[in-house]
Amino acid sequence: MSVRFLLVLIALISLLSAQQVLARNNNKRKADTVLLNASVHTMDAARSVKEALCLEGGRIVYVGSNNGARRFIENATKVLDLKGGMVLPGFHDCHVHLVEGGMHLNECNLDDLKSVDEVLEAVKNYRERNPDKEWIKGSGWGLPLFEDANARKELLDNIESEKPIFLESQDYHSAWVNSKALEIAGISKGSKDPEGGHIEKDPKTGEPTGTLRESAIDLVLRHLPPPAEEDFRQGLLRGQALAAAYGITSIQDACVGPAVLSAYEKGDGDGILTLNVNTAIKIDPLKDDTAQVEKIKILANRFREGRLKVSSAKIFADGVIEAKTANLLLPYCDKKGGNGKLNFAPDRLASLVSKLESAGIQVHIHSIGDGATRASLDAFEKSRRQNPESHNRRSHIAHLELVDRADLPR
Repeated sequence: MSVRFLLVLIALISLLSAQQVLARNNNKRKADTVLLNASVHTMDAARSVKEALCLEGGRIVYVGSNNGARRFIENATKVLDLKGGMVLPGFHDCHVHLVEGGMHLNECNLDDLKSVDEVLEAVKNYRERNPDKEWIKGSGWGLPLFEDANARKELLDNIESEKPIFLESQDYHSAWVNSKALEIAGISKGSKDPEGGHIEKDPKTGEPTGTLRESAIDLVLRHLPPPAEEDFRQGLLRGQALAAAYGITSIQDACVGPAVLSAYEKGDGDGILTLNVNTAIKIDPLKDDTAQVEKIKILANRFREGRLKVSSAKIFADGVIEAKTANLLLPYCDKKGGNGKLNFAPDRLASLVSKLESAGIQVHIHSIGDGATRASLDAFEKSRRQNPESHNRRSHIAHLELVDRADLPR
C-alpha cells in the first residue's frame, strides 16, 4: 500500500468522523420550556390529544409523548407538570376594542348591572372613591333598563350637580349626562341635532333629557379632559392581561382612531405588546372619503408585518335598535314617520366600498338594521361588478356586523 493511498484513506476517515460528530450535534434537541402530563389538543383533523409539548425561542418544537419530550430537557429547561391540564392554541377575538376597553376598566364601570338602582349606586360609589376627579366618566349601562332607552339627567343630578357626569352606554351609541355636562356643552332646549346624531328631548317641555345619540355624544365628549399617553398605555396593559387570562393571543380591534393606533405602535416599540393585533381604521362620514382611503392605504403599507397590522376600514352604516338609530326598511312602530338614518347614502356607501376594495383594504361594516344591511350588501355587489379582480383576491374580506335583536320592540 503506497504512502499516498494511506494519506488519502486517513483524510477520508477523518472527514467521516467529523461529519458523524456534526450530525450528532445537529440531532441534539433542546427546549427552553417543556410541558408534561398535559392534555394537548392539537386541533388536527383527527382531533388528536397529546401529553407533552416543547417550546424553544417561542416556537413549538415538539408535540407528543412525555418520553419523547424528555429528550428536549437540559439543565436550563423549565419543566412544568400540568397534571392533566388542558393546552389549546391561542384564541382570536375578531371584534374587540382592547385599549379603550382597558381604559374603561379604570373608570366608572357599569357593565352587567341589572337595574337602574344598581347603576345609580355604582355611580355614587365611584364619585365617593374619586373626589378629586374633574369629571365622572364611565360606561356600560344597558339601554333596556330605561323606558325608551332614555336615561334621565335628573337621576344623575341627584348624585352630583356641581361636577359633570358623562356615561356611555353598553354599546357606545348613546351617552347619559347630567345637567352640568349639558350646560358645559351648551346643549339646551333650542339646540338642533348634529349631523348623524340626536339629542333626546322631553316631549312636553322640549328640554334635553340627558341622553345623547350617535354623533351628538361628541357635543359633550369634546369637553372632557383628553386622556394622557400613559392612560392609553395602561389601557393596553389592562386589556392584554384580561385577554391573556382567557387564552386570547390575537385580536381584531374593530374601530381604531389615531390615539389608539399610536398606543399599539408605542407598545410594540417598547416591547409591551404581546398580542397579534389587526386594526380597522374608522371612516368618518363627515370627512372626504377619497382622502381617508388614501390615508388608510398609507397606514396599511406602513403596518403590514410584525405584531401590529392595519388592513381594514371600519364603516358605521347605521346605529342600534335600542336607540332607534338603526336604519330599518319600515318605520319604528313607536316612532312615527322614522326608520333611523343611514350614515352614508347608498350611492356614497357603494362608492366608498369600491374605493377601499380597489386600494386592497378589507371592508368592515357595522350594519344592524335591515335597511342598512340591504344598503351594505348592495354596496358590495356594486363593488364586485366594478372591481371583479379585487373580489378574486383571497385577502379581501367583507365583514358585516349583523345583530338579531328580535326580542326588542321595533
